Amino acid sequence: MNWPQGLPSFYLTKDLVEAIDRAEAIATVDLLQKMNLAQFPYPAQTLSFDVDDYFRSRGWCIGPATADERAAEARYESGPLAAITCLVTILIKEQEVDPNVLIEMSDGAWIVVDLLTNTVSGPKGVARAAPLEHFEIVTAMMGSMMALFLAALATKNTVQHTTHNPRAARGHGKGLFKTRHGAIYISRTVVDAPKVYNETGRRMPVHLRRGHIHRWLKGDGSHSVKFLPSIWVNAKMGGTPRVPEYEVHS
Repeated sequence: MNWPQGLPSFYLTKDLVEAIDRAEAIATVDLLQKMNLAQFPYPAQTLSFDVDDYFRSRGWCIGPATADERAAEARYESGPLAAITCLVTILIKEQEVDPNVLIEMSDGAWIVVDLLTNTVSGPKGVARAAPLEHFEIVTAMMGSMMALFLAALATKNTVQHTTHNPRAARGHGKGLFKTRHGAIYISRTVVDAPKVYNETGRRMPVHLRRGHIHRWLKGDGSHSVKFLPSIWVNAKMGGTPRVPEYEVHS
């Protein structure tokens, strides 16, 4: 599969996955959809995350809520993905997810999973069928991490570190800017939870104050409805709770 070149890329950190659980992410996305604010940053981008972060973090696949998710966890624990660290990359175009998913292994190997045809291809370009449970696991991870991505972007003080690739226009990229199957990124943004330390240097926990839809009566008798975004609490250096300063959108 030939992915578009020169796209911005996003990476979800382990700290972010651990800080926002599934229920919180889904509730936030539901609110964003009600207000027509559930939008990805660019017309096309990629989203990457580590498989272990999904399966090991509280509130995602640890202590899953449904029988299907418990079955997916059991298959992961006994399957080939559990033996090796994997980076999963999703392609998002025009607010839709592409059915092709890139999985890069820590040993240097990579495969592209086509969720539309239930096939897997690798460096030699040979497509072969794979067990259905593999596609169920990948599909579950994709939906969960996309919800987390949208929830994190909608939270006021989420940390985003962006590095640009000045060589992308010339078709060059290495390190963070190039995948093993040859796609070159124009930028890489690490999406992270705030890291807060107290005076002794101890890491302090942060938590999310959920965004909500606020409705109030105007002077002319009509109602105004606005979305007040989520905000990280205890996200100021020194461990002092940060005072909410909402950016309100109509």
